[in-house]
Amino acid sequence: VIIILGLLMLIAIPSVTNYINNSRKEGYIDTAKELIKGATVLVNSGELDIFDTDTTYYIPNTCINVETGGKSPYGGDFAPAYILVTYNNDSYTYYWISRDEQSMGIKKVTMSNKLNTDLIEAGVKTSDVSPKYGIDGRSKIVVFNADCSSHDDPIPVEDMISGDTGDEYKLVCKRATVLHEETCQRSDGNGCNKYDNHSNNSTFTYGNLGSSGSLAVGDAFDCDVNGDDNYNSTSERFYYVTSSGNNAVLMYYNFVSQGDVINSTNGSNYCAYFNGLNTNGPVDLLDDLPSINTWSNVRLSNSNRRIVDFNGTFVTNFDYSDRAARLVTADEIKSACNINVEGYNSFSLNSVKKCEFIFEKTNYIKSGSVTTDNWWLETTYTDSENIKVIDTTSLIFNTRKCNYAELGIRPVIEVPLANIKY
Repeated sequence: VIIILGLLMLIAIPSVTNYINNSRKEGYIDTAKELIKGATVLVNSGELDIFDTDTTYYIPNTCINVETGGKSPYGGDFAPAYILVTYNNDSYTYYWISRDEQSMGIKKVTMSNKLNTDLIEAGVKTSDVSPKYGIDGRSKIVVFNADCSSHDDPIPVEDMISGDTGDEYKLVCKRATVLHEETCQRSDGNGCNKYDNHSNNSTFTYGNLGSSGSLAVGDAFDCDVNGDDNYNSTSERFYYVTSSGNNAVLMYYNFVSQGDVINSTNGSNYCAYFNGLNTNGPVDLLDDLPSINTWSNVRLSNSNRRIVDFNGTFVTNFDYSDRAARLVTADEIKSACNINVEGYNSFSLNSVKKCEFIFEKTNYIKSGSVTTDNWWLETTYTDSENIKVIDTTSLIFNTRKCNYAELGIRPVIEVPLANIKY
């Protein structure tokens, strides 16, 4: 009997322990959501002075009254815990960051509808959850006092972030410490010297390590796009292209979709953006871009982008609402690479050298090793037939007939400059 009871206990104890742990985590999330609801009541009632669209507001849970008392199931109060609020002209968005007195917490600022038990971890430090970061490029921080009766003047984000922020939340990208390299292995006798003095077996080094405090075209970054707190130089390498407002535009080093042979639906050999001619073109290929579930740590500043033709006439919308990345625009590439005229010899050798990162993982380096020389641009089309693409075999920027191009997707992300360590 004793042996049987012992065996039953060996089976039961892990199950009970696991049940208790899961219950505590679920209780933790339920309490967090209840506190967020309490903050929502305060904000909507007008008791809190929240109106600036360029500010991230930190509300301590100490001023929020909820029925459960706001206690952590692991023990004691949340100390500290903040609900973060942003204002967007006509609506508010709520986030959560916290730890309790047992140092169980969520140190990643998390949107209220994204809270889940997998985010809870032990050993969260006070410094992990202290007010530091603006959300979505906001340049100022306001922290309400313990009873939410008032707050100090807004503090610039750069004054809150020290130089050694490491891997704390909202550091999305940091400078690469090593660059990608590929060896030219053209088997067709052309070598890799069309735009530069590369020859067979020579080495392409992509991007730059850059200099502290400045950004230049081709600067290499490792970006934690999937939110796992790792900066993988192999799978999460990006190159700086340009800045747009408070955001940096960075291009992925590889294709997320490639080798699709494009055929037009109307019997011609061309593609265009509008649906009458589009087959596997930019509108359809948007589904191949990384989703917000795959690259959960980045968001686009504008998910609905208007595409116009060369006369300025509106053609269609690109709807990126569930995408974490977009297509690069023709203007961004032209500006970054100093391409002034669309056509052969329209760029200088130095321009190509600066944008050499676009050759990575293409047929330009290894003939036959991949199937893609070209990729789509989010841009205006020049007429009802021709479409702009990146083309590494004949031009950096070109119009291409669809039957000539096996087009891929090389996505770009938008990261607030405040969330990049450079």
